[in-house]
Amino acid sequence: MLYPEHEQTKEAGMGKVLTGFTMSLDGFIAGPNDDIRRLFKWFSSGDTPFPVPGTDMVFQISSASAEFIGELWGSIGALVTGRRDFDVSDAWGGKPPYGWPSFIVTHNPPQEWLKDGSPFT
Repeated sequence: MLYPEHEQTKEAGMGKVLTGFTMSLDGFIAGPNDDIRRLFKWFSSGDTPFPVPGTDMVFQISSASAEFIGELWGSIGALVTGRRDFDVSDAWGGKPPYGWPSFIVTHNPPQEWLKDGSPFT
């Protein structure tokens, strides 16, 4: 297993930090114009429906992927990402992905987002 097994308990005093990144075998993350469809084609190429938490999306992935992602995502408490991801995703339509609290690391937060509760760090 790529990620350690994680069991959430109220007694846990220290969380685990996992890092992950997706890229193609040739080292690219996105195609021209930040197109990521080819890289994430596997989100729609399986036979197992996988409802994406916090969204209306449903992936169609393999049963092995659904089991793995279900375990992994069930252990995640927050998303830390960068400003570029925020911008390319068009701020996820104003709704953080997967229903997780999100923190966007940047030196230049967008002025219209500067308010209490802003996800920028």
